Amino acid sequence: MRQLIVCIGCCCLALCSWSCQDEVQEQHLIRQAASVWHTSPDSAFMLLDSIQFPEEMSPSLATEWAMLAAQVADSLGKPLPYPEQM
Repeated sequence: MRQLIVCIGCCCLALCSWSCQDEVQEQHLIRQAASVWHTSPDSAFMLLDSIQFPEEMSPSLATEWAMLAAQVADSLGKPLPYPEQM
């Protein structure tokens, strides 16, 4: 029984650390896009578009993504991201 609890705990820690790494990568892409969108909005759009599931990010990071995606889309004259992604 104790081994089962330890195994479940290890699996939970592994999943948690894996999901945190994904968020770090997404945060890095958002930061890169924010730094280039004034001078190169098309590059910023490509960086933001490379995030596959923005709706699965933490609320604060998803908000940051949505605001930046809306600004970039507006500067390029493209449609805004889908509402379910915001």
